[in-house]
This record gives sequence, structure tokens and C-alpha cells, in this order.
Amino acid sequence: MNSVSQEEAVAAIREGKLLLYPTETFYALGGDALNPAAVNGVYEAKRRPYGSALPVIIGHTEQLRLLTNVSAGGGGSLSLDLAGAFWPGPLTILFPALSSLPVALSAGTGQVAVRLSSHPVAAALSKMAGRPLVSSSANLNGQPAARSASELEPWLLLAARGGVVLDGPEPAGGLPSTIVETVGGLVKIRRPGAVGIAAIRAAGFSILE
Repeated sequence: MNSVSQEEAVAAIREGKLLLYPTETFYALGGDALNPAAVNGVYEAKRRPYGSALPVIIGHTEQLRLLTNVSAGGGGSLSLDLAGAFWPGPLTILFPALSSLPVALSAGTGQVAVRLSSHPVAAALSKMAGRPLVSSSANLNGQPAARSASELEPWLLLAARGGVVLDGPEPAGGLPSTIVETVGGLVKIRRPGAVGIAAIRAAGFSILE
């Protein structure tokens, strides 16, 4: 296993390489979300079918401008309200994707799936690199996600030419991040996960049933 420091990982991100790193939920396979080769590499390494937007981690909310015009599509303010209530943390929000983003990042949906990570390493890598990071769970498509470095698949270790970041706390495991989008002033749950419906309602948001 090629263990690398955060500084080495940042250099790899800037070079367009993939790496494995911990998030608040599981280990992630990722790289520069603005680099088409890195984005396509995640699909290939995971053997993931093309068709759903790849999750993206940011290190601070200012990086949203690299991914979306949050006022586009009429749902920007509610999306930002959700972000204000649950970020940093495992709530992934669908925003309208900038047309300049790699097509594979949104998989043709016109949306980009973003969260501000609460894991200190994931957030630091994004901040230090100055890039949003693709953050797809580190597993072959359809297989369990890796909560620890020892669970990482050999195939993904080979694909992650940027190495493995072992710094910081281990992922908590459990459920993956919850994925939501805003529809007509309501919150639609696209994937149930770590942030439950009850918590979203308790924060003052209405759920689209």
C-alpha cells in the first residue's frame, strides 16, 4: 500500500492522479473534480455504470462557485439553506452544474452532487489543492464500501496512482451520505443515508413525499 502524506496527495491531485482518502463515512476514491481524465478514471476504476452524477467534496463553501451557479434552476436559496443547516456533514446536495464541468461528473444529468466534508483530511485535501474532489466510495460497483484502509480492494489500490492517505480519524462507517435535491420549495430524498428525514424536518424543511 502506497501511503502518502497530505502534501504528496495534494501534488497528486494537481497532477490529475487518483487517490484514496478517508471521509466522514467511508474511504473515497477521487481526484480533481475539474479534470476530465480524473473523473473518467473514477468510473473506470470502480467499473461504475455511467448515468448518475459522481459525488463531490469541497473544503469550504466558496468552492461552490467552481461547480455551480446556485441561483440557477430556481432552487439555489433553498439548497444553500440546507447547506447552512447540515454542512459540514454527510448531506450531499444536488446543484445545477456549470456547463464548463466535465460531462462525466454530472453524467449528463445537468446536476452536480456536492457536500462539505466534516472529515478533517478530506476537507484539508480540497482546501490545499484548491480543487473540489470527486468523492465516490472506494469500492467496486455493487460491493461494500471500505471503512478502513485494510478493506480497500487491490484493484483500487492499483488505480489510485496518487497513493492512500492514512492521516486523521477513520471513517465512521454506517450509512453513506444522504443525497437530496430541492423541488418547488421541498426537499426530495434521492438516497436515504446518514442524515435522516426526521433531522431534515426538525431543521424546518418540508419533504417531498
